[in-house]
Amino acid sequence: MSKYVFSINSGRSGSKYLYTLFTKAKDTAAFHEAPPVMANDNIMKQICDKPYRDSYDLRSKKVDAIKKAMVGYSNYAEANHMFIKTFFDVVVDDDEFKDDVSVVILRRKIPLVVKSFVELEYFGQNAESFKWMTKSDAVTRAIEPVAPFKEMDIFERTISYLIDIEARAERFKQEYPHIKTVEVKIDELNSVENVLALFEAIGLQPKDDLPSVVNVAVNQRQQRKKTFRRQVSFDEACKRVDSYIAKAKSKGIDIPPALYL
Repeated sequence: MSKYVFSINSGRSGSKYLYTLFTKAKDTAAFHEAPPVMANDNIMKQICDKPYRDSYDLRSKKVDAIKKAMVGYSNYAEANHMFIKTFFDVVVDDDEFKDDVSVVILRRKIPLVVKSFVELEYFGQNAESFKWMTKSDAVTRAIEPVAPFKEMDIFERTISYLIDIEARAERFKQEYPHIKTVEVKIDELNSVENVLALFEAIGLQPKDDLPSVVNVAVNQRQQRKKTFRRQVSFDEACKRVDSYIAKAKSKGIDIPPALYL
C-alpha cells in the first residue's frame, strides 16, 4: 500500500531538513518543493483574494504532478510548506490518495522563525517572499490578525503569518479528522531514535544510511541574510511575539494553543 506524506509548516522551520530525512526512506519519491511548487503570483493571488473553491481546478494540477513523480516508487513524501496554503485540499480529496495520506506538523520555536523571516526581509523588502507567504488578510486565513496588513510592521506581519499557519493546522485537523497527523518539533529530529519513531508513525521504512543525515544542518541562508544587513536578536524576537500575543488576546482573538514558544 502506498504512503503519501506531506508537511504543515511555515517555511524557515526545518522543511529542507525534513526533506533530507525523507530521502532516506526506502522506495520513496522524496522532495523538498516538487514542481509545481505552487508558489507564484497567480496562485497566491487566488488564495489570498478568493475562497479555496474558486481556485480548486487551477490547483488540482499538483495532484497530476504527484502521480507522475511517483512512477517507479511506492511512496511519495514532500516537505513543501505550500501544502497547507495551496494544495492540501486537492490532495486529500483525491480518491487515489485520501486513505493513505499522513501529515507531519513540523514546528520550530516561533521567535527563531521570526528572527529568520525578518533578517531575510520577508514581508518587507524581499518581494519574492510574497510569492510564498500568505498575507494576514487573506480570504483563506484561519485566524484574524491584530490589525490590517498595511498597518502592521514587518514583525507583526511575520508573527500574524506564523500564527495563521498554526491556526490552519488546527483547521485542517478539524476538517480532515480521518487524515493522520504527526506533530513534531524540529529539534526533536536531531536524534536517530526520534527520526525512526517519526518514520514508523508515517509508515516509511528507513534506509540503512539514515543516521548519516540526522542532525546535519541544511539551508541556513547566511549569505542571503547578509544581502539585507538586518540583525535581529532572539530576545527582541521573543518580546515582539509576546507583545503580539498580548495584543491579540486583548482583542479577543483565540491564539492556537500549540504554538512552539
